[in-house]
Amino acid sequence: MHPARHPLSRPLLAIALLAALAACKQSAPLPTSDSKHKPEPAAVSQEAIAVAAAANAAPAASPIVPTVPTPLEVKTVVADQAAKDAVIAAMDKFKALRRYRITMMRGDGQATPTTTTVDYVAPDRYRVATTGAPTQVVIGGTLYTTDASGTRKSAAPADRIGQWRDPAGLLAAGRDFTAEAGPRRFVFAMPASEYKLHVTRPVASNMSVWIGPKGLPIKLESQGLADGKRVTTAIRYSHFDSEEIKIDAPK
Repeated sequence: MHPARHPLSRPLLAIALLAALAACKQSAPLPTSDSKHKPEPAAVSQEAIAVAAAANAAPAASPIVPTVPTPLEVKTVVADQAAKDAVIAAMDKFKALRRYRITMMRGDGQATPTTTTVDYVAPDRYRVATTGAPTQVVIGGTLYTTDASGTRKSAAPADRIGQWRDPAGLLAAGRDFTAEAGPRRFVFAMPASEYKLHVTRPVASNMSVWIGPKGLPIKLESQGLADGKRVTTAIRYSHFDSEEIKIDAPK
């Protein structure tokens, strides 16, 4: 039994034959006034001509398939009020911190994931460093953007500042989520309790939060939708109230 031909094999063969014919014409020497030295035309088989003619025929119309956003698979979370209270208490403690660092990796499975580090010093200082992008520092209402050409000052956009402090949207979710207690294990060499969440606002997403020593979140993983694409976010929380976090205006 002969193997079935792929439906694209004949058009690709025809294109290759046409390209070969074109190459023969380009490589032939230029004609001269001496008819005795005219080049002989290249011989082409009847089968090659027939295949090339078939490839040039108008293709059959194919139906247009609309692009449908990838649906978010809602993971089953058994509502547990004690687990929800533990997560809310951890996020309240996190909001009360004077200094911290967030290290975030985000990707949609189609492009290289981006890594962003956010340092925060209360009440209004941020430093944001994203791979392949200028470093940004916010002090009060001023934004400093630094790249290879130097530092520029501009007004700090308030909407983006809130996003930097809550990149996964868990703080914005308030109490609009269900929670389920998971197993305890070591995360970043610290004992931690896992909580599985389904969040309904500001956008629907599935999350897992690990709460470590002192009742603070140390890790978060989230799956949600952005621009019709499924986006995965992984966050590490560290340097809680650490004096190592210092943010000054770039010089």
